[in-house]
Amino acid sequence: MFPNDEGSAASLNATEGAADKLKITLARVAVRSQADLAAAFDAVKEARAQGLLLLPYPMLDFGGKQIANLALTHQLPVISFSQTFPRAGGLISYGPDVAAVYRRAGYYIARILGGMKPGELPIEQPTKLKLIINLGTAKMLNMKLPDTVLARADEVIE
Repeated sequence: MFPNDEGSAASLNATEGAADKLKITLARVAVRSQADLAAAFDAVKEARAQGLLLLPYPMLDFGGKQIANLALTHQLPVISFSQTFPRAGGLISYGPDVAAVYRRAGYYIARILGGMKPGELPIEQPTKLKLIINLGTAKMLNMKLPDTVLARADEVIE
C-alpha cells in the first residue's frame, strides 16, 4: 500500500474481495520506493508466498527490471498490471491496453475543446485489457503455462 494513494487502495480492496471469493490468502507487503524492493521480496519469500501481484503504482512500473530480476532470484512468479513488465523480463502482465486508453483520451480532449465541461463527461473504465506473457521467464521459473492461457495471450515473448 502506498501513502495517500487512493488508486492503490481501491485496487487493494478489489483484490482482497476477489481473493476472499476464491479462498486465497493474501499477505500485503508495502513498498514505498525502489530501495524497499529487495526487503519486500525477502518478506514475501519468508511468508512462503506462491506468487506476487503488483498493484498499479507508477514506481512499480519504473522498477520493472529490478522486480523481474528479484523474482527470478527468489524463483517467484509475479504478475503486473503494466505492459512493460514482461518486456523487462517479468512473467506476466494483465491490464488496460495503454494505447487504447490514450486514444480514448483524445475523445475527451475533443469534447472539452468543443466546449463541454469536464464534469459533464462520463467516467469510463478501460474496455480493452491485454495479457502479455514472457515465455522465457516462465521457463527460467520452471513453469509450464497451459496452452489455453498462451492461446488467450495478446502477446507472447519468447
